[in-house]
Amino acid sequence: IAIIIKRGKVGKFVRKLVTEMRLVMYPYTFINLKESSKNNIKDFLSLVDIYGLSHMMMFTNTEKHSYLHFAKMPKGPTITFVIDKYCLSSDIFSQTEKDQKPLTKNFAQIPLLIMNGFNNTKIPEEYEAPMKIISMMFKSFFPPVSIGEVQMKKFKRVVLINLQLN
Repeated sequence: IAIIIKRGKVGKFVRKLVTEMRLVMYPYTFINLKESSKNNIKDFLSLVDIYGLSHMMMFTNTEKHSYLHFAKMPKGPTITFVIDKYCLSSDIFSQTEKDQKPLTKNFAQIPLLIMNGFNNTKIPEEYEAPMKIISMMFKSFFPPVSIGEVQMKKFKRVVLINLQLN
C-alpha cells in the first residue's frame, strides 16, 4: 500500500494529478486521504506499521519545475523525478467519445505496469546501478502479474513508465 501526497504549494493541475495518481494506484493507495499543511513526513511514517505502507509518492512544486519524490518506506531509498510532461484523464476524455467516463474508483483489477527503456544498451555504465534501483522500486510498487493467470481484458488501467535518454 502506498500513500500519495502533495507537499507545499502546488497548482490546481498538480493537485488534479495527485488525485488521478491515487485513482490509478487503487486499490493500493488511499483515495480519499485528507492532507493538511500541518502534516509532516513523520506523521505519514508513523502510519507505516499501522496500515502496512510500503511506498510514498510525494508531489512538490518550485518556480521552475514540479517534482515527484518516490520513496520506499520506512527507510528508503528515495528517488526524485522532474515532471516534464503529464496528461490528465480530462485531457484524454475530452478528445474521445462523450459517453466515456473519467477515472473512477470502481476499478477492482490492478493496473498493468509497462516499463519501457530500462534495458536499453545505451544506458551509460555509471547509470546502470541507479536504473536497476529505479526499476526495482517501480516493480515493487505493483504486485507481479502472471500473464497466464490474468485475463488481459480485465485490465482497465495501464501505468507506462518510459525512460528516455537524452
